[in-house]
Amino acid sequence: MARESLKTSFDKLIYLDSEFISTKYEEIRGITPSTEFTKIEGLRSQISIPVISSGIHTQETRKFKVSSLQMWKKINTELYKYPQLKITDFVNYQGTKIGWLDGKFSFGIWNEKVSNNSYENFELDSKGLRVALLTTPEYLSAGFSMLSTASIAIKSNIGIPVNILAKIMWFAENTQTYVACPYLIIEK
Repeated sequence: MARESLKTSFDKLIYLDSEFISTKYEEIRGITPSTEFTKIEGLRSQISIPVISSGIHTQETRKFKVSSLQMWKKINTELYKYPQLKITDFVNYQGTKIGWLDGKFSFGIWNEKVSNNSYENFELDSKGLRVALLTTPEYLSAGFSMLSTASIAIKSNIGIPVNILAKIMWFAENTQTYVACPYLIIEK
């Protein structure tokens, strides 16, 4: 696969994890964003006693002067240095692996026999091996995020050739499926 020849074109972009891209941009380019920490109380109450309040957490907000698309364009050469992964080399309980995968981007539907429930997710078919992709809808390009609510009739023939930068997290033995968190999905 000639990943170096892939263009950072919005036209070929299917998925861009802006959290990953901004963190790698900060790491690679050494550009520190303005940062703001905010304490947020999760539960509404009339009386708040700090010692016994629950549901309070701190949220970090980072602000860059460039968009995530521009960040991706500026660090893409570095991202292509991640290795091409051979999925079958992944072993459960020995940590995660980040790298490039290639295959066909599709939509998977799982039916449970016991409860009769159905579950849907994006997946990668890589040389006959299935990789379930744990995606965040906001990171999908226009149109793709609408697939989760679309009719099953139009989901049946999805098979887009792609390169994916992802973190393989585990192998689900009961379904014979690898599970990964995608960072970039780029149409070939």
